[in-house]
Amino acid sequence: MPNSSDDSDQSGPSTPKKAKKIHYKQKFTDEWLKDNSFKTWLKRDSKDPYRAVCFMCDAKLIADRVVIKRHGEGAKHVKRTTAAPAQSSIATAFEKVEQFDDDKCKASEIKLAAFMEEHKISMRVMDNHYVS
Repeated sequence: MPNSSDDSDQSGPSTPKKAKKIHYKQKFTDEWLKDNSFKTWLKRDSKDPYRAVCFMCDAKLIADRVVIKRHGEGAKHVKRTTAAPAQSSIATAFEKVEQFDDDKCKASEIKLAAFMEEHKISMRVMDNHYVS
């Protein structure tokens, strides 16, 4: 009589192996930069055409729309993008401050000169306080 454990190894249906899904590489598409959900934080990777960069999180992503969308919905990304509007841009630090109108400047200089004359203040005193 044959052993029953030997029969089970040789007979019976075998389980089919799952076919491995092939992932095709996708290059970064400039149309993603026009999409309202991506344009504020996504940019092209300068070194790899198959990657995208989230400059809010400083994360490199595979250039796949699903991967990019999933990153945009992630907790880390959402936390960083909600905090970002509270910060002022570096560009605003270098904007020119509005200059006084010429008329306002002239009027203040005349008032200062009149004040100095009225109170007999020497012009040499003002040399130390004059801001050019």
